[in-house]
Formats: sequence, C-alpha cells, structure tokens
Amino acid sequence: MGVDYIPIRLEPTVSDQEIEEAVHHQIFEVLEARLTPTELNPLVEEELSKRRPRRAPFDKERTRFEDLLLFKRDYHRVSTFTFSPVFPAEWRVHAYRTILPRQLPDLVDQWSEHLHLAADGRYRRYLFEWYVYETRVQLVSIWANLHEAVRETQDLDFPWTQKSEFRETRESVLAADSCQLVTLPRWSDYRDVEEPASPETDERYRDLLAEYERLIRLIRRWNKDSKRPIQFPSEWMDVAWDDWLHATLDLSEPFEFLKWATRWSSGGYGLYIDY
Repeated sequence: MGVDYIPIRLEPTVSDQEIEEAVHHQIFEVLEARLTPTELNPLVEEELSKRRPRRAPFDKERTRFEDLLLFKRDYHRVSTFTFSPVFPAEWRVHAYRTILPRQLPDLVDQWSEHLHLAADGRYRRYLFEWYVYETRVQLVSIWANLHEAVRETQDLDFPWTQKSEFRETRESVLAADSCQLVTLPRWSDYRDVEEPASPETDERYRDLLAEYERLIRLIRRWNKDSKRPIQFPSEWMDVAWDDWLHATLDLSEPFEFLKWATRWSSGGYGLYIDY
C-alpha cells in the first residue's frame, strides 16, 4: 500500500467545524505514521509538537471522517509531490493531509506557479541548499548501515572474521569519523534569493564530495574483506550537484500530478489522503 490522494466532495450536511476537526485529527495520524521522506523528519517533529493527542482509536476516527465525504473512483500517488525536492520542504510536509474543496484551487495555483518558475531557472540557491542537506542525510544513513554491519560481526566466530585483514578493516571503520548533518534549510530564508548556486566555490560542496569518496573507499574495503557486504551508494545516489539538479528538474511527473489535481479542483473537488 502507498499513500494516495482520492478526489472527494463533502456530504451536504457536514458543518465547517466538523470537517475541520476531522482534518486536523487526521494530520496527526498521518504524520505520526512516519510516511514522510527521512529528510523531512525535523519538520514532521515540529508539526507533531503542535497537534493534540488522538481522541479515539484510529479505525473508529477514520470511519467517522470518511462518512463525511463523497469519494470518486480515482487516485494519485502523494509521493509524486512529497518526494520531489523541487517543492519546498514545508509544502511537502503540509501535503500529508486531506485538502478540502475550498482549499485546493489556491494550492493548485501555488504549485503551478512554483513549477513553472523552477523550470525557468528560479530557486537555484534554495535547491542547492537543499541538495547539501539532503545528501548529508543520505550519507549519514549509509554510515549507520555500515556501522550496523560492523557491529553485527563483532560476536561472530568464523574463519573470515579471524583474518587480520578483516579485523584491521573493522577497526578502521569503527575509528573513522562519521558524516555530520547540517541544519535543514528553510524555504522562507531562500524563497526570494536570486543569487545563483556556486558549488565550484562553496567549501561545503568540496567537503561533501570528499565525505562521499571517503565513505566509498571504506565500503569498498569492507565489502572486499567481509562476508556481510552493504550496498554501494553510487548505485542509486546522485551525489554530484549537476546530476542531482538534472534529476530534480525532470518535472514530467510533478506536472502530470498538477494536471490531475487541476482537473479535480476545477470540478469542485478536494483531495482525501488515504494511507
């Protein structure tokens, strides 16, 4: 199962207070389920700190909410929006909720304007700041996987774990300094910044590439000497800025989602988040 948007209208007898309470409660449930990308965790924690505790068991509350709505037989994956770093992180967290019919037109306009401006070259500084942050989150995760693989071998007693080459490699991994996180960039700090990204003169970019190369060397060494290999990030990770930006600005899927949302918004529908 994934997380989907389903077009909805409200039952004619539903009051504003009733539907707003149901939406507010569902936001807590969705965010608490940790369905968001890992790099959004700081913002998710902020949102959860604002939400009141659950009022009833989840199944009962969900049934009560759905009884207030009229559903269409259509859906779209929420991840098309929420996993795309071209959108501000705050918007992506905000998307993990039901969007009422009266709210959707303004959001569709906002999304459309943003996508077209991004396609025309705007927001490069924000995207670079997000790239630095997101890539470090990924590197920290890979370090954690490597350390876990090392710890799992400490109590093993096999011929390969007794070899001096393996023991030296294990000690090298344990002694190495892990990659450190940086602060999540805020959209409000970079929204109006027209200054272009300059990775070639940015020390953080050089440090990031050096961290990546150091990690690759350790993984390669570990996989050579260990019977518990881990996946190379080079198999899936766009670590270079140009590669990351090219992948991020492939906007075919976000524009397809926008077209879908616009069609339902024009018909007077909102979007229910189903998970």
